[in-house]
Amino acid sequence: MKNAIIAGGIIATLFVGGCTAHNANQGTKKTGVNNPTDVSYNPTMNPNGNYDGNYNVNYNQNNGNYNRSYNVRNNSNNNIREGNYLAIEVDKLPEVNSSSVMVMGNSAYVAAELSDLGGRERANIIEKRIADKVRSVDSGIANVYVSSNPDFIDRMRGYSNNVRNGHPIAGFANEFSETVKRVFPSAH
Repeated sequence: MKNAIIAGGIIATLFVGGCTAHNANQGTKKTGVNNPTDVSYNPTMNPNGNYDGNYNVNYNQNNGNYNRSYNVRNNSNNNIREGNYLAIEVDKLPEVNSSSVMVMGNSAYVAAELSDLGGRERANIIEKRIADKVRSVDSGIANVYVSSNPDFIDRMRGYSNNVRNGHPIAGFANEFSETVKRVFPSAH
């Protein structure tokens, strides 16, 4: 009986030792694979897959302005971009002190700091002039939403500054969408 236990122990030791004999190069070589190509690989896709990283910076040589846009997937915020070229034209209106413009699809959202308003009626007339100016500059814009609300003006300035400083629009796309829904409930 003693010999059987010793023999069983030796066999078990050899069996376990044999399975772990040569592990030094395990997992370091690909076998049977020559230059594999990853399927559907997109180096700009984030791990969550919620945007395609399609960040475009186009320089418009006619007026020296940048047009930055960011395409957001799985969201109604397709093609959000800064409309600096529109803001420059809006700022030329005598009733406008300064403005910021963001464009989403075929809609422009204008935050305009107006000079002496002279009442709400006058503000409505100025906002219509701003909308007409935006449409005349960019014929691809069908809807123009204008607000002189101080909170909206501050937020839009922040968005424009972030874009000019190279921050990705995807970082604040959802916040921008919520702001637009709150300020312009009929927009969406």
